[in-house]
Amino acid sequence: MSVCSVELPIDGQAALHLRPFQEIAERAAQFQATVTISRGSKTGDAKSIFDMMELAAQKGPVTLEADGVDANRAIRTLSRIIRKAVRKALKEERDAQRGRDRGAV
Repeated sequence: MSVCSVELPIDGQAALHLRPFQEIAERAAQFQATVTISRGSKTGDAKSIFDMMELAAQKGPVTLEADGVDANRAIRTLSRIIRKAVRKALKEERDAQRGRDRGAV
């Protein structure tokens, strides 16, 4: 068995919504490894949508930890989901800021 972990910074004011955490729970369930996610002061089972709902409300970096035969693959897959969600959130924030800037003429 192997244990892997990674901390993913959440740049700027990017707010991760519930949808990526739902996807994490669905994808994490496909792995044999035990996978936990920490954010802020909360840690939860990545396979539990209820735990993921609590984490979606937290701020700050996300730490993934996996323990099991497919731990490396679990970390890589779930990290991609989070990175993609952060990029999308930052783009949405930039687009919203541009819209506010245009309206402030």
